[in-house]
Amino acid sequence: MKVFGITEAKNQLSALIDHVRHGGRLSRLGRARTVRIGTKKLTENLILTAPPRALKGSDAVQTLLEEAERLDLIEELWKSLTEDQRDSIPLTNTQITELDRRLDLLEKEGPIGFSPEELRERIKRQRS
Repeated sequence: MKVFGITEAKNQLSALIDHVRHGGRLSRLGRARTVRIGTKKLTENLILTAPPRALKGSDAVQTLLEEAERLDLIEELWKSLTEDQRDSIPLTNTQITELDRRLDLLEKEGPIGFSPEELRERIKRQRS
């Protein structure tokens, strides 16, 4: 993965925006709700404001997006994957170990809790 500084990332993003605008695809992307087209003119203050600086050890995404925005971005990216793509994401060793532990516990102690049918029956009995 190529690592960019804030200025480089901002410049590349600006170049991409210019390419999309001048390529005639911006209105199509706006209609598809892929991008949101601004309705206000850029203010001189926005243009002259220095871009945020990344803290040491952080990256451009952390610097430019708030936590909620990053979570929204992750959710949108996840939704964009097909079920096959999601299923093909490899598990980490930690996840495999935890799944093995839970399966061993299930085999040893049996299922814990109630099936949906058993739960409905219990609720009916409590109401009567």
